[in-house]
Amino acid sequence: MNERYAIKAGFTGGPVTAEPHSEIEELLTPEEVSSSTKLALQTLANMRRDRRGPRFIKLGVSVTAPVRYRRSDVEAWLDSQVVETGAG
Repeated sequence: MNERYAIKAGFTGGPVTAEPHSEIEELLTPEEVSSSTKLALQTLANMRRDRRGPRFIKLGVSVTAPVRYRRSDVEAWLDSQVVETGAG
């Protein structure tokens, strides 16, 4: 079989499962997220440290492992930041 699989793992190092997946979602670098949201790179780093902001993926276990964001996670986080006003 030549299917692609998306690997899903719990953040705390839980069990890893493979599920069929048609294509891998686009991943964004912190620089790309910074550019599109106008948030400083350090602000994004602080948000990751404090477990705030958009969900992120760490590609490895070392302190210097690359970080990526799924576009859908950034969009979902932005949608959650909308403040409704009484204007109508």
